[in-house]
Amino acid sequence: MNQANHDGWTPLIAVCISEGLSDDDAEDVVEALLEERDIDVNAVDRRGRSAFVHACRTGKEEAAEELLERRDFDTDLRDADNNTPLIAAVRSGNDEVKPMTEQTCKHYSNTPQFIFQIVEEFLERRDVDLNAVGAHGLTALAWAADLGHAAIVRRLARRPDCDVNLADEEFQTPLYLACSNRNAAAALALLRARTDVDVNAVSESGGSPLYVASQWPEMAEVVDLLRQRGAIEPRG
Repeated sequence: MNQANHDGWTPLIAVCISEGLSDDDAEDVVEALLEERDIDVNAVDRRGRSAFVHACRTGKEEAAEELLERRDFDTDLRDADNNTPLIAAVRSGNDEVKPMTEQTCKHYSNTPQFIFQIVEEFLERRDVDLNAVGAHGLTALAWAADLGHAAIVRRLARRPDCDVNLADEEFQTPLYLACSNRNAAAALALLRARTDVDVNAVSESGGSPLYVASQWPEMAEVVDLLRQRGAIEPRG
């Protein structure tokens, strides 16, 4: 049941990676496989990706949720890039998806709205470390801010155990990442969700959130809020 092919795909991984199966069909097959006593839900392929990660990448929401609900699902299982399942889920789609604002309600597979539902499922578990650091020193919140997924930023930041100021390898905080990538909705969501966001954290390059945000006219609302929160003016 857990025998893998040359790519490291077990039957469970193969179902979740298949683009020829619809979400409903994949859910049915996954349910059947999970009934097998010795099924390994944490098996990974040669790239260190589990069935869950592949389900997120191919937009199989129901299959991903079935796996996430298992008690033996390892929430700290690291892939080849050292990312946890939560980080991998937030990253799913990456540049292929459109940023989701808090007003977005459309539901397409492998879009941030789908990933938002998965994040909700993660937050219902008690064994999830929201501050786990993955590739490049980025947390799930940092990735959400970097990619401009405002609703996910807001949902994660509302958790009191989420460190909103945890910086990456280049000393870039989630707020800095949102500002430097001109993700106004994400920056605003973070600032409005928490009062303890460090608005003056400086990156390795010496830039601050206010400095990078002030470079872009579309970040005007963010700049105003940063100043209200005590951000130091960038030096000219």
